[in-house]
Formats: sequence, structure tokens, C-alpha cells
Amino acid sequence: MTGRASFTYGLHALLRKRSVDLDLKKEELVEASARLAARVHALEHSSAQLAQLEREQRNLSRQGAAIDVDARMRLHVCLTEAVVKKQQHAAQLAQARATQEQALESLRAARQELKAVEHHREQATARFDVEQRRKTQLESDELYLLRLKELT
Repeated sequence: MTGRASFTYGLHALLRKRSVDLDLKKEELVEASARLAARVHALEHSSAQLAQLEREQRNLSRQGAAIDVDARMRLHVCLTEAVVKKQQHAAQLAQARATQEQALESLRAARQELKAVEHHREQATARFDVEQRRKTQLESDELYLLRLKELT
């Protein structure tokens, strides 16, 4: 009876690569999520600034208030810039959301690829174990038959 052979998985390097790819995709998702949070914060900040400027504009336009043309012109310029800034932040936020979603999809795909290779390894291990048991059983049967011949 021979010693038990050890299982060697031929795609072990691919399994390691898929594992590394998964780790990289996780890092990409973390980075994308951080960028998204920063964009959300920037949009909230620009929205708050715009709301403040609109309140100031309403205060300048109250009935009975003195008309200060220079102040209104400065406020109009500030409001225009604030609206543009808010639109830019909204566009950046949309891009950050798309990037995060892409990173999430990429992570899902990497996870599936790793699971497929792991499943293949498990199947290969099971086939190897079955083959080893079959060989062991064959050797046992041959020894049994040899002893029977010796006894007869």
C-alpha cells in the first residue's frame, strides 16, 4: 500500500490573483465612497451658501427697506456664482455616485470570479479525494485477494 498523495491545485496562482483582485476592488470601493461623501458634503455646503444668499436677497427686498443698488448688484453676482457652484457640485456628485456604483459592480464581479475559482478548487479536491479512496480500496482489494490465494 502506497502513502497518501497530497493534493496540488493547478490553479492556485489564479486563486491568489482573484483574491488580490478582490482586495483591490474593495479598496477602490472605499475610495469611491470617500469621494462620494466629500461630494455630498460639498453640495450640502454650496446649497447652504445659496440658501443664505437667497435669504439676504429677500432681506434686501423687504418692503420699506432702503434700496442699495451696489449691494443688490454684489448679491446678484454672488447668487449667480453660488448657483453655478451648486450645479458643478451636483454634477460632481452624480459622477461620484456613478463611480461608486461602477466600483460596487466591479467588486461584485470580482467576488463572483473568486467564488467560481474556489468552487472549482473544492470540486477538484473532492475528485482527488474520491480518486485516492478508490486507489486505496483497489489496493486493499488486491491485498485481500492475494491473501485468499495464499490461503488456498
